[in-house]
Amino acid sequence: MRVLTSLRAQLSAPASGGGASSPARDQSLAAAGQLAAGVGNLLFAFALVRLLSPDDYSHFAAFAALYLIVHVLTGSLSAGSAQSPSIVTELRPRLWKIGLATSLILVAASEPIGALIGLPGGLVLALALSAPAASLLAVERGRLYGVGAYRHVVITLVAEPLVRLSLGLVLAAIAGERGAATGIALGGWAALAIAAPESLGPRLGRSARRALRLPLEESASVAIARERTQASALPPSPVLGPTRWTALTFLLLAIVMSQDLLWANRLLPGQEAAIFAVLSTLGGAAAFATSTIPLVLLGDDERPGAFRTALVWATGLGAAALLVVAAAPRLLTTIAFGQRYADVATLALRYVLAMALLGFARVLAARLCSSGAARTSALAVGGVALIQASVIVASSRTADSVATATLIATALLTLILGFLVILRLPPQAVPIVPGDSVDEHRRARRLARTYRRVLEATRAQGVDWLKGAATRAVARTIDTLRAGAGLAIGGPRLARRALQDLPAYLAMARRWTSEISKDRTVRVVAMLTLAALALRVAATRSVWLDEAIAVSQARLGLRDMLESLRYGDVHPPLHSAVLWVTVRVFGTSELAVRLPSIVAGALLIPVLYALGRELYGKRTGLIAAGFATIAPFLVWYSQEARMYSLFMLFGLSAILAQLRIVKRGGRLAWTVYVIATVLMLWTHYFAILQVLVQQGFFAATAWRRRHGSGRPFVRSWATASLFLILLMIPLVPILRDQLVAYGNRGTSFGDVPARAGGTLDPGQQQLSIYALLANLVWAMWGYHSDATMAKLVALWPLGMLFMLFLLGRRHAWVSVLAVAALVGPMIGLFAIGFVKRDLFELRYFAVTAPLLILLMARVITAGFKRGALRVAAIVIVGASLLGGAIDQQTNGANPRIYDFRGALSAVSDIARPTDTVVYAPNYLEPVITYYAPHLRAQTLNPDRQQAAGGRVILLASFLDKKDISGRVGGALGKLRENHRLVRELELPRVKVWVFS
Repeated sequence: MRVLTSLRAQLSAPASGGGASSPARDQSLAAAGQLAAGVGNLLFAFALVRLLSPDDYSHFAAFAALYLIVHVLTGSLSAGSAQSPSIVTELRPRLWKIGLATSLILVAASEPIGALIGLPGGLVLALALSAPAASLLAVERGRLYGVGAYRHVVITLVAEPLVRLSLGLVLAAIAGERGAATGIALGGWAALAIAAPESLGPRLGRSARRALRLPLEESASVAIARERTQASALPPSPVLGPTRWTALTFLLLAIVMSQDLLWANRLLPGQEAAIFAVLSTLGGAAAFATSTIPLVLLGDDERPGAFRTALVWATGLGAAALLVVAAAPRLLTTIAFGQRYADVATLALRYVLAMALLGFARVLAARLCSSGAARTSALAVGGVALIQASVIVASSRTADSVATATLIATALLTLILGFLVILRLPPQAVPIVPGDSVDEHRRARRLARTYRRVLEATRAQGVDWLKGAATRAVARTIDTLRAGAGLAIGGPRLARRALQDLPAYLAMARRWTSEISKDRTVRVVAMLTLAALALRVAATRSVWLDEAIAVSQARLGLRDMLESLRYGDVHPPLHSAVLWVTVRVFGTSELAVRLPSIVAGALLIPVLYALGRELYGKRTGLIAAGFATIAPFLVWYSQEARMYSLFMLFGLSAILAQLRIVKRGGRLAWTVYVIATVLMLWTHYFAILQVLVQQGFFAATAWRRRHGSGRPFVRSWATASLFLILLMIPLVPILRDQLVAYGNRGTSFGDVPARAGGTLDPGQQQLSIYALLANLVWAMWGYHSDATMAKLVALWPLGMLFMLFLLGRRHAWVSVLAVAALVGPMIGLFAIGFVKRDLFELRYFAVTAPLLILLMARVITAGFKRGALRVAAIVIVGASLLGGAIDQQTNGANPRIYDFRGALSAVSDIARPTDTVVYAPNYLEPVITYYAPHLRAQTLNPDRQQAAGGRVILLASFLDKKDISGRVGGALGKLRENHRLVRELELPRVKVWVFS
């Protein structure tokens, strides 16, 4: 009850500037004004979309975006003056001059500027009209936020749409898009006249204040004169002073918000540009609704609960916008914009989500700026803006692709700023706010103590309950295990000792969990893991041939599946066994069969962080974990229903356990090493190369310790090796039978492609340094088209410089293991590749990829000592990884993408019961069975197809192989003799011909 009473008391406090108002009250007042202004501007846009033609409206929308760019100081200088209201006195005369100069330039060069940006010259003149008022309105409105005059702010916010809805619509009806643009400019001047009448001059300002019936207690001119008198006694300060990075941060945030519309207007065809203009109007309302929240936060961030309140408001307004759009998107867009823009509904939710995330990101940026991390915030936002522009220019051909690029950018920005807030800011205390009374401060402290007591009591009760339940469950488990062990094997000494030590291990695990939960980096790693999981679930592609084969095996009975693996496969059975269970629990959908790989790919993030922390420290571990979250190669194999994601997880776990063995020893570390190594070997046979490297490292460590603790280490090593051998013995007969079957059926195995992609590049057909470099590029930046790969591999001198950089630095002994585990398996398979070329393939030494990412993170932390340079390097590398991931997943020229799903879906739509569906090559059967089991499909036989009645539908893939393309070409020639080609489909690496 005390908590509710305190909250009611705070909410009932006055909301005027300088009073003892609560953050929630201030945010609600400012948000109400902003929402009212947003509704008015949206009504203005709704009216214009009916008054103007599609081309005129797209031009007007582009003008509105340019108007936002001109008014970008509303998000930048407003932020600076909200943080430091005193800078208004210094900025006002300079901004007048800058605005007038900008206006004159726009008037003089209206025609060339209009041709450059694709707008009529009349709209550029309207932009010139608004230029002088833009920056002044920004700083004056920010000053009002800074001094807490929120009612005055509301009046200025509402004034703009009122002028536009009245005078602006009249001008639009008379002069079209030029009149609408003029109405927007006049609305800005009206808001400036209300925000600071004195900026128009002393006499005109006093007259305007009386005419508008504004408060007369202390006019802005008197306050400014007093500020000038006080400032004259101080040494001069540069323009913006310490707030310049805050201004730059919000400038870049506004660019992230608006540049997509400018690019769309420049790059997209007319209809697509109009669609995105409507979409931008709808999404802009969500962004506009949250634009006041960071300004209020910058003005009163020192008050307790201000940051939390701002986050709640940003989340609530964003969620409200999403709910409104999600409820009836087509109805909303039809009512708002008309039937011709009804298709925008399919994109509305995605774009509104992007703008909601941007509102959340602005609050995080304001928190960073008010806490002394504005420079870091500006660098992060600038990097994301560059990524967004690059993605739009590189891949955007439709409104859908531009909206997707914006969503990716805002999600990435929110993630980065959230990490910076967690990493760089200490927990907020409850300070005494200047101007607060002692009673207000006491009330705030009592409220904080009440919250803390409630939280501590809840946590204590929950922890006690969990401890009790866990203790009871463990006790029952131990008793059951002891009784079962005694009955089954007579209670041997090893089992008794393990069961006796189990409570100690559990106690140690509880202490370890309690300690790491206090570490802020643990929460960051958890967020990265969740982000990696979401990314791997969201980005999907068609099931590949190997995946379809694995699913067909998993559908068999357990004994039949093991027999199929033993005499018809060349991989260990662990992944197949896991998939066999997964199929029976979750089914055979694409997500279900990839679930083990997705989970393993997400768990790889904390393991890589722990490995980086063990080798080089927390910072390197966090950077490596962040890179691994979006690393293209790791994402690719986390989305494939094969064993490679598990291979990487177990391989890194084995290296991590070995590092802890060498540094600290301990029975637990040896146990984890044995388990991880055994699982790795039961996952992929080529794991033996990493095992040999690690055993060599153990031998070298034993030699280094020969005069000290060598004997205990050697005994533990020998014991672990013995367990490894014992646990691998059951795999020996399986491997023997697989090798015999492979030797007897070598020719048929050769028919199946050894890798996705077939012939990737002529330079890789023969084993060479080019092939080695290409695999290293894949490990870092993923799979791309042949042309892109040729350009990336051409940068091999930079890789040589990177290696020389590593060789030129001193390393700890344990870091040698990471380099050896990266290089050793790769060199081993490179040598094996001279005997059988197909075996030198990155996925067969996949653990190299996360280790390479870890070393890249180490280069950044060791090579860049200054924080700004380090952040810039992180942004550049992260941008390249994100760009690689996007291109890898979406570029149809990627030779590893096979769109069997799209091809078989198209065939299913057009196939009739009397049609004959044939496919080539014959090993496409598992894919066809997976995607289209209802089709009457058969392998390619040209003679039989000629005799068949009805239409013939031919589906072919792997046409880069000469034998397959020859058979398909011959069949097409014979089909054309007796049939007519009526349709032809070409998808990535798959072709379909329909003959009638």
